[in-house]
Amino acid sequence: MGLSQGKEAYIVDVRTAFLQAPLPPGRMIAVKMPNILPASVKDSKIKPGGVYALNKAMYGLQDSPKAFCDWLKIQLERLKWVSVGSGCYVRRTGSSLDFIVAYVDDLWIWSNEALKVVEELSKFVYMDQPKKVSGQWTRYIGVDVRKTIEGIETSVKSY
Repeated sequence: MGLSQGKEAYIVDVRTAFLQAPLPPGRMIAVKMPNILPASVKDSKIKPGGVYALNKAMYGLQDSPKAFCDWLKIQLERLKWVSVGSGCYVRRTGSSLDFIVAYVDDLWIWSNEALKVVEELSKFVYMDQPKKVSGQWTRYIGVDVRKTIEGIETSVKSY
């Protein structure tokens, strides 16, 4: 939809997404360290065999994707984005509407000034280099997308 309105589109992968999100309130998870730690950890406060409470989500936990999505929603709402469905956000910028579609740690951004939106998000989300959706195929959550004269074309041939 955004590309058919002449907007720029960027796809962004959030790096270490789950490590950015706090655990849900009241959720306590303890992790026991292995008895042998790598040399890079030996000088830290982490002790072999020690048990530590997590304060952030981490990969492998069942609640991590939801914790990240809830955290991302709060961050976007602080920036005046409005949730219009599961993982879909919209914000008015002047006379234009901007869009973000989030699938866990993959973001698809449509805006007349998409790079400004990416820059704004990078203040609180660690992300890889954004990929512009143009005439070249770009992958987003298993779907290949590209911008054409008519709008946007999708394909799952390479899936």
